Amino acid sequence: MERRNPLPYPVTPELRNSQPALRWGAPWAQGLQNSFPNTTSLPYPENDPVQPPSSEPTVGGSTNPASPNDEILIAVFGMTGTGKTTFIEKVSGQKLNIGHNLHSCTMNIEKIHCKIGNYNITLVDTPGFDDTSRSDTDVLILIANWLRESYKQHTLLSGIIYLHRISDPRMSGSSIKNLRMFRKLCGAESMHNVSLVTTMWDKVTRVEGETREKDLMDGENGFWRAMIKSGCLVRRHDGSVESARGLVAELASMKRTVLRLQEEIAEGKKLIETDAGVSLNEELLRVKRQHEEELRCVKEEMEAAMRSGKHLAHSNPLVFSRSVGSGK
Repeated sequence: MERRNPLPYPVTPELRNSQPALRWGAPWAQGLQNSFPNTTSLPYPENDPVQPPSSEPTVGGSTNPASPNDEILIAVFGMTGTGKTTFIEKVSGQKLNIGHNLHSCTMNIEKIHCKIGNYNITLVDTPGFDDTSRSDTDVLILIANWLRESYKQHTLLSGIIYLHRISDPRMSGSSIKNLRMFRKLCGAESMHNVSLVTTMWDKVTRVEGETREKDLMDGENGFWRAMIKSGCLVRRHDGSVESARGLVAELASMKRTVLRLQEEIAEGKKLIETDAGVSLNEELLRVKRQHEEELRCVKEEMEAAMRSGKHLAHSNPLVFSRSVGSGK
């Protein structure tokens, strides 16, 4: 496969190492803290350039397939409550910390090692962008740091599983946000390594589930349509161990891939300059504008009420005085 260089000049290891590739933290964290003073961010390395693998992976595409003796890295993404931790338990046979309430139980990125056939599998449990204990900013920082370290260690993903509850009657705002961030992290050229997996089939009738699945794939909104056109798989998880292990085994022999976020990091972009960072910043600005509009409306209503009270006092002081004195 011919390697594609996305930059307008040759990229040599010397050039990549000479770039201050990851001064991620300062402008990104500062800008967010100014707008959201309660937001806490993870620390960033100030001057730690990404070292490219000795055998440079294809940027924006796949590399050689993994052999059974290699460690196979497969990441599991999805909203809180889609069953990520339970899915990993089914595959690995290990008991993990599962949250059965509204709170996320995935506080950090966790790696779980297991074996499927002759393959040595490492499953990566990731927090969703609707995490109850972290801001979206902190989640992106956490995932970006992990992807960066994996790239530096020459460990690339063979597969990415994105879980979605088929029991959800519609795509909520959180679902859309999670999916959008996931697409930005992966990039279109890594979609061949992605499996969109629906869960919770036991909570719907077959007709309901198939109708919702069809809507996700090619309905009026077609939230998955672009990803499917780019080559991702669509699969169902029936909740069994065999189903979970089969879904992982399907991705184990895939060619390893460089995600879009890893590609951008290797190019020397700051986190806020990446596609995922830009998307998150736009969302934060939208929320900020919404809050400012709500505050403006409340302020106008209060001012109108005060003017109305003053008008009543001036027009009929006796009535106003009696109203105030009686507490009416």
